[in-house]
Amino acid sequence: MLSYYLKNKHNKLITAGALILVFVLPLIAAHLLYATRDHFTFKTTESGKLLSPPIQAQSLPFFNNAFLGKWQLIYISSIPCNASCQTMMSTLEKIHSALGKEKYRVEYRMVMAPKNVQILPEGDIAIVDPQGWLIMHYPAHSDLKGLLRDMRQLLRLSHVG
Repeated sequence: MLSYYLKNKHNKLITAGALILVFVLPLIAAHLLYATRDHFTFKTTESGKLLSPPIQAQSLPFFNNAFLGKWQLIYISSIPCNASCQTMMSTLEKIHSALGKEKYRVEYRMVMAPKNVQILPEGDIAIVDPQGWLIMHYPAHSDLKGLLRDMRQLLRLSHVG
C-alpha cells in the first residue's frame, strides 16, 4: 500500500511539473523576448525607408486633396523641373505603366515643396496612401526597381484606393 501511494504521488508530481512547464515556460520565453527585442534584427522586404510615424500629408502645403482615395508617387523638388527631374518623371511614368491593370489605383506627379518645408530631402520619391498618409520614401539615387516591387506589394495587400 505504501509503495502504491509513493508511486502515485511521484506520478502526480511529474504531471504537475509538466503542466507548470507547459503553461509557465511560454510566458517566461515571451517576457525574455520582449525584454531583449532590441538585440534582434529582422529582415524586412521593403526597399524604401518606412516613415515611423507616418506623416499626415494633408497638413503639408504642397499636398492636393484631389488625389485622396488613390495611391500617390510624389517626386519632391524645390526648383522647377530640370534634366534630372525629367529623367525621374520618365522613370516614374515607366513604373506607373509597369503596374499593369493596377495603374489606375496610382497617381504620380512632381510637387514643388517650399525650401522652408523640409519634410524629406529634395529629389526623394514618397509614397502617399489613399487616406493621405506619407508612409514611405526612396532616396534620390536609390534603385527604383524596389519602388516597383513595393508598390506591387502595397497594391496587392491593400483593398483601399
